[in-house]
Amino acid sequence: MKPVQDVAMLSELADVYPIVQCSEYSEDFNLPYVSIDNRLASYEAVKHLIYMGHENIALINSDEKFLYARRRKEGYIKALEEFEIKIRQDLIIHAGLGFDKGRRAVRKLMMLKNPPTAIFAVSDTLAIGAIKELGVMGISVPKSVAVVGFDNIEFSNMVTPSLTTIAQPMYDIGKESVKILIKRIKNIHEPVDNVILNHELIVRESSMR
Repeated sequence: MKPVQDVAMLSELADVYPIVQCSEYSEDFNLPYVSIDNRLASYEAVKHLIYMGHENIALINSDEKFLYARRRKEGYIKALEEFEIKIRQDLIIHAGLGFDKGRRAVRKLMMLKNPPTAIFAVSDTLAIGAIKELGVMGISVPKSVAVVGFDNIEFSNMVTPSLTTIAQPMYDIGKESVKILIKRIKNIHEPVDNVILNHELIVRESSMR
């Protein structure tokens, strides 16, 4: 998925067709959206790692063209700042998207003179790639490095160790999006409120000591 770059084009389409942004959204468009608070969710994920005793916490980010990636980075920074933990730029990796990108990011992180003891990845796919590569390197998860992901995809509970992650209420996101869409089908110019739904931190084996 790539973010829409042409604001004028989407705005023109929105005057003709009912459009609702679902999960990922852009603030550049005056269009309704249904999502979660990505900043708060990431803040809680990183705070969990801090409560587990970690300070050298790495961030494996995706593409900051996406709003969710920027917001999840902001949550990571907020948690570190709140606990007065120094933000190390060498622990922030802009990896892109995908399993192999997570593996590559981990190789770079573990080569540092002072490598992380915990990793927060902005997607489960990146996190699972990180766990895989840590295993290849002979590094125990979570004994040596804890890992937290985001999205609670099906494989997050199948990988070994099972992945601590943030769950989005995907069913409810879809349900609320359709409700808004129906309103806009009836009246495309009817003002509707954006909807922010609750997330859940699911703690599993990958972050527990």
